[in-house]
Amino acid sequence: MLPPELLRVVFQFVADVECRAGAHGQLPLERYQNELESGYKQIETKRSLLLVSRTFHKFALELAWSWISILSEERVQKIDALLKQGLQSKIVDEDGKLAIYNPSHWIRRLDIRYHFLAGTYGGESPMLNTIVRIVRSCPRLNVLVTDFAVGGVDCQRTSPLILDTIKQLDITRLDFAGHEGPSLIDYIDLIHHLPNLEQLTTGRIAEPRMEEDKLVDAIRRLGYRPSPGDETLKEEQVALPPLLSWPQLSILHFSHRPLLSSLRLFLHIHLPNLKILYMRNVHLDAFRVGVFFKHVGHQITHIYTTDIRTYDEPFGYARVLQLCPNLVHLTFSPRQDERHAERWEHRHLASLGLRGVLPQTLPKDEELVGNISRWLEKFLARVVDACLDEGLPSLRLIRIEDDGLAPRRMMSRYGASWEGICRRAGVALEDKNGRIIPDEAEEMLLSGLQLDYTEATDVGDPGILSRPVTTARVTRKLIRWLNKVSIS
Repeated sequence: MLPPELLRVVFQFVADVECRAGAHGQLPLERYQNELESGYKQIETKRSLLLVSRTFHKFALELAWSWISILSEERVQKIDALLKQGLQSKIVDEDGKLAIYNPSHWIRRLDIRYHFLAGTYGGESPMLNTIVRIVRSCPRLNVLVTDFAVGGVDCQRTSPLILDTIKQLDITRLDFAGHEGPSLIDYIDLIHHLPNLEQLTTGRIAEPRMEEDKLVDAIRRLGYRPSPGDETLKEEQVALPPLLSWPQLSILHFSHRPLLSSLRLFLHIHLPNLKILYMRNVHLDAFRVGVFFKHVGHQITHIYTTDIRTYDEPFGYARVLQLCPNLVHLTFSPRQDERHAERWEHRHLASLGLRGVLPQTLPKDEELVGNISRWLEKFLARVVDACLDEGLPSLRLIRIEDDGLAPRRMMSRYGASWEGICRRAGVALEDKNGRIIPDEAEEMLLSGLQLDYTEATDVGDPGILSRPVTTARVTRKLIRWLNKVSIS
């Protein structure tokens, strides 16, 4: 048996409350859902560890509480009651006494999803006060994800009760994943209270039209002064050094709506460590987007988007590569037009992620399916030619991120041709999950046909708060039959 110190270190790798490996390349809703699924997959592991031995139970109990997802009103009440009472463990401590453990000290990540009825999101709401009490009772919290929706409201300003609670935390990741988010003024306060924040999802910035004067006044009080008599950001002001800084923020995830309202604030903020940027649409001809990339483009190493749009040369990805000289990874959706046919040229780009290149449903027309494959071959050939001509000397990986049964069947059928093109330049071709195309095509098909049903209602506590997990798998006979079916 390993000593307790080593067991604690080993158990830390069982549950990844940050889910960093699965976060890249996904937009807020996709990433949040995939992280919950990742937590579900850890349930059986945690339950098994709890039952191994008394020593394992002691550390696995802490592990089980490290990530709590509260996805219903029932869970809100149950978690609140458990945290109030503390948890009496069956483990005897070093002095031979029955130890009383407070699980709130073990919670490192807290996900809260709740739909408030219209008019029940105010300070008098019992449910809101219960949620605030739960958050405040977690002194070692590292990650907080809120997914709130309010009936009849598409963009709700985060409650002052929630914001005041967040300001008291020392967290490294904060995600507003629902239909709510802080206002621009609220964010100025958060910057001062969360200097160690490393990752942020902005949420839906509330009151975009009402905050302009207050925003400018707040920034002016911090020492950033617009031109006299002109309260709008001008091109010549880009060179002015912003005094408002978020020093540790390295991952910034802009919610899709409203993007430009978010940029109104972040154009004034110094982000010295920003490396990874998520933005659904990169429209570089939009003034605020263009200015933001002029501010931070030189330090960005990873960009994840679905659409890169420009109306002037250089088009599309060529403009991004120009604005981001230190870019290492780019995920985007190529367009089937000449604006995404410019020469690839970048010294540091090491990997590409392609999304939207394969259909989610296979067309019945065989010729159309072939045309899709031939277009992708043409795109890959253009990238490979740039590698051979020293335009992309560092590129080593291309990843097709389209997932589902139809894309996997196309990878199985056409993947050898795509991989042959990439092999000319020594570039690996993989699917979304890092599996080689097409050598693992059969395994991908099997994976696509495997159905996992999870009945658990709480990710973080498999031993106490979750119902059993069952898995339904398709039969071998069905798999063999599907492998014989033509792609049409």
